[in-house]
Amino acid sequence: MGTLRGGDRRTLEEAAAWFTRLKGDSVSEATIDDFMAWRRTPANDAAYTEVEARWRPGRPRHQ
Repeated sequence: MGTLRGGDRRTLEEAAAWFTRLKGDSVSEATIDDFMAWRRTPANDAAYTEVEARWRPGRPRHQ
């Protein structure tokens, strides 16, 4: 994932986990609050944006 460097694998894994969790059928207000707090960190925000962009409908998965 081109926009992130170094030891960001864990951050990307966390972002992917958040993405999956937020796509669930039932997401509590507490979960959303926790996500928003997590995403306030710039590296987390960048990782989540990266994950989200890769799962946009119509975008090829392998680039």
